[in-house]
Amino acid sequence: GVAGIVTDAATGEAIEGARVRVVGNFGGGWGGWGGNSVLTDATGSYSLDDIRTGDRDLRISKAGYFTQTVVVAIEDGATTTADAALDPLSYGSISGTVTDAATDTPIEGAWVIVRSGGGGFFGGWSVTNTDAAGAYSFSDVLTGDREVRIYSPGYFSETATVTVTDGADAVADFALGGLTYGTVTGTITDAATGEAIEGAWVRVSGGGWTQTNRSGVYEVADVRTGTRNVRTFAWGYINDNQSVDVLDGETSTADFALEPK
Repeated sequence: GVAGIVTDAATGEAIEGARVRVVGNFGGGWGGWGGNSVLTDATGSYSLDDIRTGDRDLRISKAGYFTQTVVVAIEDGATTTADAALDPLSYGSISGTVTDAATDTPIEGAWVIVRSGGGGFFGGWSVTNTDAAGAYSFSDVLTGDREVRIYSPGYFSETATVTVTDGADAVADFALGGLTYGTVTGTITDAATGEAIEGAWVRVSGGGWTQTNRSGVYEVADVRTGTRNVRTFAWGYINDNQSVDVLDGETSTADFALEPK
């Protein structure tokens, strides 16, 4: 088994009602989850029995504190001691501006998302929009490394990792590049005969769908620049795919010789 005391890392005082759970024990109720958790008492103490031997993850959680996971070595017939000191939740803020990289003008209405910031919705995702000056801000963001994502129609999205510290404002500015496009074309043939395959479906990521003509040729215009995946589907043939680099204003080629099934 395992036993110990859970305390407040800032004050050293016992924490009552902290949830202590053995992850992946697979020995108690509901596949090892429900039967292998307990709440600390008024002295912060807990005790768990009937735990499989070996290294086990012990997860300690309590509202108002950062969750802590420790690895404990469980030995046959022995009780392992595992104390934990939980850090109280702390908060900072994130702010910045979003501009057009080409013109340096502010982008109004861009979506700004902070992941695991401690508020908002969808499991900790917080969302806001930039104002007329391209500015945004988030208050009450949990300290730690936070992922900030920016989306705006007509621009490539951007992602950055921002370190939030207690009581401080972390500044994260973004300059978005406008979307650029190229074209993907190619020929699809039968690998056994070399003949063109008419009506094969082609999907280009960031571009869309099309079909080959009588000559086995396809073309997808307005494909966003970058490395794009091209997938082919044809009745009676094994599907195939490849990556192609799409450049601004240029045509990239991706030919396929499909193997019959």
